[in-house]
Amino acid sequence: MNCASREYAAEPLPRKEHVQFRSIPGLPPREFFLYVPRAARRDRILVLMHGISENGCELALRFAEEAEARGVVLVAPLMRRSVVGQYQQLLDPKTGIRADRLLFDILDAVRGELGLKACPVDIFGFSGGGQFAHRFAFNHPYMIRNGVLVAPGWFTFPDRAAPYPQGLRNSPEKLDVPAIRSIPFHVIVGDEDIVRDSSLRRSQRIDRIQGRNRLERARRWHHAMLEWGADPRTSLTVLPGLAHSFAQAARNHHLPRLTFELLEAGINSIS
Repeated sequence: MNCASREYAAEPLPRKEHVQFRSIPGLPPREFFLYVPRAARRDRILVLMHGISENGCELALRFAEEAEARGVVLVAPLMRRSVVGQYQQLLDPKTGIRADRLLFDILDAVRGELGLKACPVDIFGFSGGGQFAHRFAFNHPYMIRNGVLVAPGWFTFPDRAAPYPQGLRNSPEKLDVPAIRSIPFHVIVGDEDIVRDSSLRRSQRIDRIQGRNRLERARRWHHAMLEWGADPRTSLTVLPGLAHSFAQAARNHHLPRLTFELLEAGINSIS
């Protein structure tokens, strides 16, 4: 499968061990990549959220080996900018499409097809996908067990006075604060992710509160979450020599393995 292409054949590959492209009939488009291990567990799904490059296929392929070893089903939604341009904020103000509800439909379809339990899922997000991941968890905490956020450009801070998506006021859903605080959020960022590129949201307010680059913003958000009373398993990992690159993180820092290690540490500490 050519992951560099933005167009994908709708027919699934015949073998479950391969990454498959799927689409749910109807509008708006609900498209995703699916990886099903040979010995899939019925209670484990890892959602992989891409950034603005729409590289959901690459994420699924990179995570497949580790998922196979652990029996974890991978679901990588494809949030096309032409359909839901502000998926990072859950709601696209131009189209009114709710990206979180697209994920609901995708998870329902996967569970129905594979006979999986309706358990909370783990969620991983890189860059814009990390923005989606923690905002989805804030608004639907009962659906998320753990979150791994890799270098989001900016965050929703646990501030009830600041308007969403900068803070919690007027969030898309009524917030269940105790449930949000029970979710471990693992933030990963490179120590060289300090470039203020065109994809980094900037304003005087955001720079003042969150910081001027992704590294500083990750550190401030992590600290703010712990001060707010977030789950004590919440962590921050700073990777040396890493800029803003998923491929580099996967190649040089074994990001899929690190992700599963963080997730499993949180799961094991519960049992």
